Amino acid sequence: MKKHIRKLMLAVAIFLGISSVSAATININLSDGTKKTYEIKESEYDKTIYDFKKSIEEDVGIDADHQVLRIIPDNFQENDNTGFKDMLAYKDDDVLNYNLFKREELEGDTLTFYSIPPIANDNDTAYAILEGALGDYYNGYEAWSIECNETITKCKIRLSSNSQIYKEMNIKYVYNEEMAKSVDKLVEKVKNAGKVENADRYRFIVEDLELVNYWVNGGSMINYSDAYKKSLDYKNFYLDIRAGDEQPLYDVMFGIGLYKFDNTIYGAIGDIGSESYHVLYVPSDLENEKILSYLQERIDSYLGKDKMIISEFDNTNSNIRIEFVDENHKNMSSDGKIYVATINNKKHYFIVNKNTSKMQTPKLITSDFLTDVTVTSNSGSIPLDTMIEIKKLTSGEEYDKIMKILNATNSETFDISLFSKSINKYITKLSDGSFEVRIPIKEELKDKSLVVYYITDDGKSEEYEVKVENNYAIFNTNHFSVYTLAEKKTQVEIDESESIKNPKTSDEIVIDLCIGIISLLGVGLTIKVLKK
Repeated sequence: MKKHIRKLMLAVAIFLGISSVSAATININLSDGTKKTYEIKESEYDKTIYDFKKSIEEDVGIDADHQVLRIIPDNFQENDNTGFKDMLAYKDDDVLNYNLFKREELEGDTLTFYSIPPIANDNDTAYAILEGALGDYYNGYEAWSIECNETITKCKIRLSSNSQIYKEMNIKYVYNEEMAKSVDKLVEKVKNAGKVENADRYRFIVEDLELVNYWVNGGSMINYSDAYKKSLDYKNFYLDIRAGDEQPLYDVMFGIGLYKFDNTIYGAIGDIGSESYHVLYVPSDLENEKILSYLQERIDSYLGKDKMIISEFDNTNSNIRIEFVDENHKNMSSDGKIYVATINNKKHYFIVNKNTSKMQTPKLITSDFLTDVTVTSNSGSIPLDTMIEIKKLTSGEEYDKIMKILNATNSETFDISLFSKSINKYITKLSDGSFEVRIPIKEELKDKSLVVYYITDDGKSEEYEVKVENNYAIFNTNHFSVYTLAEKKTQVEIDESESIKNPKTSDEIVIDLCIGIISLLGVGLTIKVLKK
């Protein structure tokens, strides 16, 4: 499928006659972190990728036949026969970016794939799994037009650089069967929710403020669709799907969907994606002359002021012409106008539809597949592709330190974090809201009075109030770190814990002893006086 997409993009670009540039820059990232930059002159545009590989052999220390070039960000493995003229035909600029790897020879007669086995006679899924497993673990090899036996346990492996057959190999699949069953249920839910009628593909809509969030942050669009994430029970499986078409008023992105856990493929969909018709919604009874001001207020309320500027687009005074996608799309526009959303000088175009029921303020919901710990937030500052990452602590230096401070015997400790691939960073703190955290209550903590603890850098414990709902312990915070869910202590237990953590020094013991002796002497003297 990836090769089909590449060929389609090249064909469209060449058909449209998109002009090439006079010189091209090629940026190469080596696997050891070294960065290289090369210039390709216009006179060299007829050369192929293989010619380029030959020219940099000495500089990168890898012979041309063992160089693997992966395009950034699509991660396609570049074909040796592709010419630079073709490559630059669909580029908006004169820069090509690649990651460069060394192809290792395949030893023996067996390949180990960390994946479920493909389903026989399901070509799309089989290709998705084989391509994913090969691409993840064996740079320089591909599953395109791969020839396998019926059970897909013996295949002829091809070189990604030229699609030539390399050798026939046995395939060994390594995976956890129970995990596979759980993921398969989720994948089936996704398929049922996104099935396109009379087609073997699956699509999900990105609309309204979901689209706005995507425009601000970018990345893989399907991860912004609540309809898609809901069908997946909001579990933290990220799909990196970027192939497709981006038009002024319509986007579609599609590709192979691989569902991985612990670097193992547990589910696959051969053709899954998302689309958007660039529609923002306003109340059904809003007057036309108030649309622009209402939209700006709505965007400001969601993103924050001045993050996105809304204006009307004037086709008559623009050097580009923007048309509705089709007649149905035109009819969706309540005022017949096209609008512009400007973010950091980049423009996005959209139409407006009056439909109160379609207005939505996106909520980030992300749930860990293994632990079922779930985080929710209404903040528009968080990219909607953000996903939870959980480490359950049961041992180690940090865990021991926490247990010593808390002296908790009935507890669970989690290192909770959120990561957004679109902006490539962790979301550690919120300044404009809070996160709701839901932790499933284990059997030993059920029907107990619960509390959540956070240990500060100076070793002090902070308590978070817990609400119990449907066997989940729920608390709110504005930052992420390590949290411990525990049974709340009684005052006696707290006092005992404090005495254990803060035992008296020898000086304090001497002082207490002296005070005790003096007290006894005082009592004896009093008794003696009374007898007299």
